[in-house]
Amino acid sequence: MKNRKIKIDYIIPTLDKGGAERFFIDLLKHLDLNKFAPRLVLYKKGGDWLEEIKYLSIDFVVLEKKNKIALKNFYSLYKTIKKRKPDIVHTQLGGDIYGVLAARLSGIKKIITTEVNTNQDESFLYNLIKRISLKFVTMVVAVSLAVASDARKRYKLRSEKVIVLYNGIDLNRFIPAPEKNLLEFSKRRSFVFGSVGRLSEQKGYIYLIQAMAKIRNNRIKLKIAGDGYLREKLEEEIKKNNFREDLYHRLSVILISVPSLNERIDDLPLLANHFIELICGEMGMPAKSIDNQALEELKKINYTGNIREFRNIIERLIILGQDKISVQDVKSYTKSSS
Repeated sequence: MKNRKIKIDYIIPTLDKGGAERFFIDLLKHLDLNKFAPRLVLYKKGGDWLEEIKYLSIDFVVLEKKNKIALKNFYSLYKTIKKRKPDIVHTQLGGDIYGVLAARLSGIKKIITTEVNTNQDESFLYNLIKRISLKFVTMVVAVSLAVASDARKRYKLRSEKVIVLYNGIDLNRFIPAPEKNLLEFSKRRSFVFGSVGRLSEQKGYIYLIQAMAKIRNNRIKLKIAGDGYLREKLEEEIKKNNFREDLYHRLSVILISVPSLNERIDDLPLLANHFIELICGEMGMPAKSIDNQALEELKKINYTGNIREFRNIIERLIILGQDKISVQDVKSYTKSSS
């Protein structure tokens, strides 16, 4: 019994291409298989990177989840955990609710969940359910100090329950450039350093800009493509002169983003009806309707979180509002200006 391997179930929705999904794959790649017996449970679908798991000869289970609320899928997840009886369940992304609750019902005592985002735009209902599910977690692993601080505040977690473990980088994935190429590269008139991602705090874009500022080379340009609440924070930093404006322009920091919802308020009725149909479908319920006065009231809101914030508002109105969402529902369950 002394040599028995520790069984771990890693639970995540899918292995579609993304940073969190890459984290799980790298974790499995570097796990000591002489000590641990891992299994990956994908409760939504397989995903683009499933072939890597097959190549590693890691056990995996793929379930199918079509709707947001899918009791049959949850029961399948519960059964697969119950049958294997892992020593540890490690969840991430949507698994931090789905996986945690299924593991708890299966009698698993050691449950770990990883937090990778500062969840500024999650819905009221999601926050409530997640706060409950995290009560059953042994430990929350945050990938940065910003994520740890956000998790403690957002989910009312005790400080000692949250630890910070920074994501490692597999240097073998980066191929060094031949010296000849570097010499040719140095002769160029300009260099463009590009980054594509969500503009949120845990991505570290402020540190990237500060690092680029120290180079002080007009040939180097930084282009950041993305959208998110950090865009406004960066612009505010410039206004407060935390970054000198001439330095900002000299670095050619380009924030490429879609216009905010406030700038295209006329699209709001179309978006509202789209999200009502989408969310009601995910919940397996008949689509609700919304009256024109309610739409006009929604136009009065200052949407700092862009489309995601608006989707969360519509979800709250669907859950708490009447069959036909009224202006009174909007006033009661949102921060409208009236």
